[in-house]
Amino acid sequence: MPIALSEHAADLLTASMTWMDARWDEEVGLLIYAPDPGHAGRHAPIPGVRHGVRDTVWYALGLLQRDAPGDRDRACRAVSAILDWQFDEPGRPYHGTFYRAPEEAHPPADAVRWEHYDPNWRQFIGTALAILLEEYPAALPPDLVRRIDRAVRLAIEGEEGEGRLTERYTNIALMRAPFEMWAGTRYSQPEWRARGEAWAETIHRRFGEHGAYDEYNSPTYYGTDLFALGFWRCYAPTPRLQSLAEEMEAALWRDIAGYYHAGLRNICGPYARSYGMDMTRYVALLGQAIWIAAGRALAPHPDPTGPMEHTNDFMYPPALTAVGVRVPEDALPALRAFPGPHRVERHVGSTPIRVATAWLDEDVMIGAAGTDGQRPAGRQFHPLTVHWRLPEGGVGWMRMVAGDAVDARADEGQAHVTCAGDAVLEVYAPGATAADVGGGAWSLPGLEVRVEARAEGLAIDAEDDSLFIRYPGASSLTLSVTTR
Repeated sequence: MPIALSEHAADLLTASMTWMDARWDEEVGLLIYAPDPGHAGRHAPIPGVRHGVRDTVWYALGLLQRDAPGDRDRACRAVSAILDWQFDEPGRPYHGTFYRAPEEAHPPADAVRWEHYDPNWRQFIGTALAILLEEYPAALPPDLVRRIDRAVRLAIEGEEGEGRLTERYTNIALMRAPFEMWAGTRYSQPEWRARGEAWAETIHRRFGEHGAYDEYNSPTYYGTDLFALGFWRCYAPTPRLQSLAEEMEAALWRDIAGYYHAGLRNICGPYARSYGMDMTRYVALLGQAIWIAAGRALAPHPDPTGPMEHTNDFMYPPALTAVGVRVPEDALPALRAFPGPHRVERHVGSTPIRVATAWLDEDVMIGAAGTDGQRPAGRQFHPLTVHWRLPEGGVGWMRMVAGDAVDARADEGQAHVTCAGDAVLEVYAPGATAADVGGGAWSLPGLEVRVEARAEGLAIDAEDDSLFIRYPGASSLTLSVTTR
């Protein structure tokens, strides 16, 4: 029987499955990968890759949730193909994980993590396989069940041998704890269960120090965290262990509610790990969780029938819908309507953010991170962010993309930043030009910005609809923003 879904969860699953159906390759038994050319570093597309192994396991899970004619056969075909691409090479660091794609080369003897293989596929694929075994054993042929059981064992053994995880790697640690508890229980492996329980206690204890995870305020990885906590809630072996997940899940949603702006349909920064700035344009997993909680019309998510950035993450909904989301009643109203101007200050107590502050007003919001000068801006870490409503609709935004030893603080209508070296701000404001930006005053569509900073040598570069504004050798900046 398919998992019972709420109306909003069923709507999200249908939209995701329709999108994935068009990418199924029957000959290969895998989904055709939808890479985002904007990815950089280890998240850049692998040259020559056409199919996605990890993505296909979520499709298989969605097929069994949907259970339309032909879905069971296709799901079995997909799972069988996924298992064909698992590494079974004891002693190698990649043992038990999976090829990212069948087109990539076999890892060399001196394989480098992230470059030649992704160790996280053990947890991403392993937890999905566990749900298949728990919820859909009757839909799977006995031989395939045996293969899945063996694949789970290999994933656990490989992770144990590599020994690379800490509880600070939040989204993966949150999956590993319940996955190993579940596997230890299913396969009568007390050491696996004990290790999973120890991980669970460590994660819960660390979270309890400040009510926050190390990967703090991440539009993408909060979605993975919510899936992991849902998996933990559903499949932990004891009521007490389940209660740990329920407690953290409720606390996480309450924290999200403080930063979320339902009018702008975005979560305010600062972001410890972010792949984009506007969740109405790029696919963020938190947007999918809010879709399940509040419905498509209110969700911070692109229209799946139109252009989307970070598209591959639209293959994730079957994982979220399989375990569901539980939003506390006191947090749900903020997901539906903006509650009014307010300030947030959170002592996070970990890296990269130690103190997070935010100011949210009707048409603008500011996020800032205090790091004690320990972290540079850039890549996925954005210690200063601004979002505002554009005159013609949509959202304009700003983020700090370069600057060393950054410390930032948000107050009502203002952001205060100190840093070493050049400070570089990326501004997305369609229609704005370099002529609209001066050293001390900017006039952007929908937003006036007054800047207190040393402006000698100010440099402005335009790229598509963005401006990159560089304050050379800036030691401090104060930005005051006013919507218009």
